[in-house]
Amino acid sequence: MMLREYRAQCIDRRNRLKNLTQERLGILLGEQLGYNIYRGLVSDWENDKSRIPAEDRPVLLAIITT
Repeated sequence: MMLREYRAQCIDRRNRLKNLTQERLGILLGEQLGYNIYRGLVSDWENDKSRIPAEDRPVLLAIITT
């Protein structure tokens, strides 16, 4: 649930008028990690249905804390 709260506070740098969406977060993560991350997977992380791999968490933190 915390991921959703942090994501909702982030502004999409591409469109400064909007908050960062699940889809856009997936795109940004995918660009950094080299594989596709879909909105549904971000939703699963936010709803504790699955967990982001530990080795990918630093990238996630870098995106949502900048």
